[in-house]
Amino acid sequence: MPFFKCELAPGRTKQDLSQQEIELRLRPEWVDVADAYRNNERILGENHPGLNPWVGRETLVLKELIGLLGKNGRL
Repeated sequence: MPFFKCELAPGRTKQDLSQQEIELRLRPEWVDVADAYRNNERILGENHPGLNPWVGRETLVLKELIGLLGKNGRL
C-alpha cells in the first residue's frame, strides 16, 4: 500500500490534483476517522456499481487508524 507520512503546515495552498482526481471531483474535507470508516463500510456493503477500487484499501487503513487512536482519538 503506498501511503506517505506527512506533516501539516499552517495556512492553505493551492491544490495540485491529477486529472483523475479532477474528474472524480475530489476535494479535501476534515471528517472524523470513525465516521469515515462507517461510511466506507456502508458503501462496501451496498456493492455500488462502479465503486472505486481503493475504497476497500482506504477502509482497512481507517480501521488501523482507529486502533491506533484508541478511545481518546489521539495517536
